[in-house]
Amino acid sequence: MRDLLQEELTGPSVKVRLRGAEFPLLYSMHAVILYKQKTGDSLFIAENFKKIDLGEDPERWLACLWAGLHSQDKGEWRAPFTIDDLQGMIDFSNAGEVSVAMAKALTQSMPKPRKEDSRPNADAPAAMPAPESTPANSISDGSMLEPVAASVSPAASS
Repeated sequence: MRDLLQEELTGPSVKVRLRGAEFPLLYSMHAVILYKQKTGDSLFIAENFKKIDLGEDPERWLACLWAGLHSQDKGEWRAPFTIDDLQGMIDFSNAGEVSVAMAKALTQSMPKPRKEDSRPNADAPAAMPAPESTPANSISDGSMLEPVAASVSPAASS
């Protein structure tokens, strides 16, 4: 059973239906570590989410599902199914539904912006004011950097 405080912080738990029963799907630190052990990729790196694609890499997708199914019971982490079990349970009829549940559980586990910060991302460079007195290419002693022509390369000049 999920702790009430945890549910208050992250929202209601995401469930996935497998073999006619619902199972909680949560990407705790334990799940993140299991996924990295299976795939070599960290779920803390946004680019790695693109790799969790059922069509492109079903083994990675299954590893992500398997990791998220783990829960702690009496001090031990367990999943209700092995990866081999999951290979026999997932097919065209339920893969889409499972993918949606995985996406919800993964995004639910992501850090949320602080309430006082309604804009979690910085302004785009064009929207930021330019410094008034310091030239963009200045160095601390006041000398200026010379732009390098795009056609000149160090290999070509040697």
